Order: sequence, then C-alpha cells, then structure tokens
Amino acid sequence: MGSVILEVGILLITGYIFGIIASKLKFPRVTGYIFAGLLLNPFVMEHIFHVDVIKGAFIHSSTVLTNLTLAVITFEVGGSLAIDAIKRLGKNVAYITFFEAEFAFIAVITGLFLFFHYTGLFHGNWRVDLAVAMVMGSLASPTDPSATLAVMKQYKARGEVSSMIMMVAAFDDALGIINFSIATAVSAVLLSGAKIEIASLVWDPTKDITLSIILGLVGGFVFKYLVKLIEGHDEDALMLPVVLGMLYVVFGIGQIMDVDSLLALMTAGAFVVNYCARKNQVFAVTDHVMELVFVVFFVVSGLRLDFTVLGGAIIISVIFVLLRILGKFLGVYVGATLSGASEKVKKYTAGGLVPQGGIVIGLSLLFASKPEFQAYGALIVSVTIGATIFHELLGPLASRLTLKAAGEI
Repeated sequence: MGSVILEVGILLITGYIFGIIASKLKFPRVTGYIFAGLLLNPFVMEHIFHVDVIKGAFIHSSTVLTNLTLAVITFEVGGSLAIDAIKRLGKNVAYITFFEAEFAFIAVITGLFLFFHYTGLFHGNWRVDLAVAMVMGSLASPTDPSATLAVMKQYKARGEVSSMIMMVAAFDDALGIINFSIATAVSAVLLSGAKIEIASLVWDPTKDITLSIILGLVGGFVFKYLVKLIEGHDEDALMLPVVLGMLYVVFGIGQIMDVDSLLALMTAGAFVVNYCARKNQVFAVTDHVMELVFVVFFVVSGLRLDFTVLGGAIIISVIFVLLRILGKFLGVYVGATLSGASEKVKKYTAGGLVPQGGIVIGLSLLFASKPEFQAYGALIVSVTIGATIFHELLGPLASRLTLKAAGEI
C-alpha cells in the first residue's frame, strides 16, 4: 500500500511539472500531462533509464482512477447542454455539429476498414476489420476544446468563428458517446461470430442508450433533492462529497446494469444544469477539482500506452488523424452550406475542431476493459493515445492559423 501511495504522489508531481513546462512552451497543459505519463511508462523507464518507478501492478489496477476522473469530465460535458443555450444556437450549430461528427465517424470507419482489409492486419477476417474500424470511427467524433480555448485566451480571439468552434465542441461529445455505444454493440456481435441480425443491431444499442438516459434522468432527479438537503448546513463544505458521491453512484449503477455509464452521467449533468436551482454551486465543485482530474486522467493515459503494439499503432494513428480531419472539414462545409451559415464560418470553423483528447482516451480504456474486447483493446488504446499526441501537437497551431485567417485574433 505504501508503494501505491508513493506512485500516486509521483504521478501527481510529475504531471504538475510537465504541465507547467508545456504551458511555457505554449502548448496546452494536458499535452504535458500525457508526456509525463509516457515518461513514467514502465517500458520507457526500464528500457531507457533502467529504473522501475511505476510498477505494472499499479497500471493494471488504474482503471478505477480512470473511471473516477472520467465520471467528473463527462458530467461537466453534460453541464454544457443548457436548454436556453441550445435554443440560442440555432440550426447552424445543430447542422454543423451533426455533419462534422458523423462525417468523421464515417470517414474513419471506411478508411480503416479498407486499410485493415488490404493489409491483412487481422488475417483477412472481415468481422474483426469492421469491428475495430467501427470503434475507432466512433472515437473520431468528439473534439477537445481545451487547446482551442487556450489559444483564444492567449490571443484574445473574439468573433463568429470563435463562438461557433466552442459551441460545436461542446455538443459533439454527446454524439461521440452515442456513436461509441452503437459501435461497441455492433462490434460485440461481429467479434462473437454470431449471426448478424438487423433487429438485434438496432435493438441492442437503442436499449443501451435508452436505459442510460433513464438512469441519468433518475440520477439527476435524486441529485436535485440531495443538494436541497444541505441548505443551511455549511453548504460549501458539504457540496463536494454530495456531488462526487452522486457521480460515482450513477457511474457504478451503470456498470452494474451493463449500460453506458458515461451517457448516463452526461444526461445527469444536462438535467442538473437545466432543473437544479443550485446548479452553479454544483458545477463550481467540479470546476474546482477539474485540474486534478485532468492530471490524473492524462498521466494515467500515458502510463497505459502499450509500446509492444506501438510500431503498428503509429501508422494507424496517422491514418486515423488524417481521416478524422478530412471528415471534420467536409462535415463543417456540408453542415454550414445546408444551414445557410456565413462564408467565414464555412471556411474556418473546422480548423478549430482538430484538437482531441480527454473523453476519447477514456472511451478507449472503457472498451479495452470489457472482456469480449481484450484481444484488441491494447491496440485501440495505443492508437488513440498516439492520435491524441498528434492532435494535441497539431491542434493549437491549427487553431491559431484558423483564427488568424478568420481575422479574429
């Protein structure tokens, strides 16, 4: 136990130091956190520095840490779905969000399926080719707005394109989780070798999504009344255990029910932001712990990178990044054209949607933790983290060039 506590301390301090270094180099802090995890990765430590700082046993049991932090992140995403904000956004954001998320989804599925099929990576088994391509495609939808936001603040960017980027980034995580739910349900059937039935492909993800939303609504409803109970009882001190406790109860029940805990938490966050009178206090709690959450989440993500499959994963990561960017640019153009958005929005919004991280790493880890997917989990986690590194390095530069071209810096 003493060793585990020491390892957690090393994880936090190293993440903090690398976050500061990344910040000084004009990169998002999360990039530093990922590199801290890569440095502490046992493969790197043993083969380059010949020391053993973080034990393999800690990494194998780190799923709990990942889930604890991912619960907070997903709840925060749900908190961005305020009804008033949705009404104000209009059809431009709705069209652009839908098409950029789904075009990225489709582009990655198509491209990776063809790559797997013609390279014979999975020995010509089309079921495996399609299953892995579908999961990777679902991970292409979400956008991480943190890098773009950092650029906007640094250069005091304001304007139509800046606003559109942030609003779209807030909403495409929801589509990403829905795509992930569908993709994992379909891939489970494909990998099991069972006969593919259209009815089950439609029913299974529909049931999972519906039950997840119901769980989230019930959790949000209970949340609302739990918060009311602490009125007049040192609210600032008691709000933290209530909020975190409720998040973990919803997440845990979702796992027991075998439904999508992340979608349930996103729904709970949306319920709280729209129907809880103390919503500002609730989200103040998650805002307060968010940097700690990011340190743990991203450092652990780097720790879990499997270098034994990285050789092939690098090529797949590059293909994934290129296909995803292609899908984002085409999707923004189509969505903006159909909704009648301005030429500036049509030309420049996609550049701010390049950064990716956060939730997609958690989703890939969640996929890898399920027994039926363990044969392919390590590859998908490694590809996702590799792609995240590319995205976090390319993202800030793409965002700056985009906003400068739009005349908003």
